Amino acid sequence: MCPRVKSRPKAIPKPQLAKLWILLVGVNQYQDRHNLPSLQYSALDCQGLGEALTEATASFPAKEVIIHHDFVDQHPSLVEVQQSITRVIKAASAEDTILFYFSAQPVWSSICDFSFWLAWKVTTRRAEIGISSPVFGLRP
Repeated sequence: MCPRVKSRPKAIPKPQLAKLWILLVGVNQYQDRHNLPSLQYSALDCQGLGEALTEATASFPAKEVIIHHDFVDQHPSLVEVQQSITRVIKAASAEDTILFYFSAQPVWSSICDFSFWLAWKVTTRRAEIGISSPVFGLRP
C-alpha cells in the first residue's frame, strides 16, 4: 500500500491594491502669445490642487501624482502631457482610479466637431495643436 500524499494548500494570491493616478495640467503662458492670450490662474490652480490632493491622499498606499504646469520642471508641453497620459493609460488596471485635471485654453474645431485642450508649446497655425477631448471619450 502506498503512503498517502498530502496535498499542498493552494497559494492564495495577494490582492493587488487599487492605485490612484493623479494627472494634473495647468497652462498660463503659451509660446504663441500673439494668438493665444495668457491665463492668470491655471498654473496656480493646478499647483494648489496638487498640494491639496497630495496632502489629502498622504495615507493612500498606492498612488502616483504627475503634475505639469508653468512653475515645475515638467512643463505642460504637448509631448510631455501626451507621454504622461499614455503612461497612465498603459499602466492603470481596471481597479485603479484616474483623476485627470486640465486647466488651459480650449479651442473648438467646427470641422471635427470637438474641442482641443491646448498644451504650452503650440501655435494656432499647426494642425496638431493639442489633445483632443475624444481621447477620453469626452464631448463638450
